[in-house]
Amino acid sequence: MRPIAKAAGGGQGTLYRHFPTREALPLEVYQDDFASVVDSVPALLQACQPAQAVRN
Repeated sequence: MRPIAKAAGGGQGTLYRHFPTREALPLEVYQDDFASVVDSVPALLQACQPAQAVRN
């Protein structure tokens, strides 16, 4: 977490106030991307068979 805080121009304390665990930071960063993938599943399954949908 120290290199991330340093690159962001802040301190580790500030980082840990917003992200209490090491896991919380990447979860927050990728939350929108993951939600987008999940939201695309119904349309993808209507257009493709499940095995093909996974490859798309």
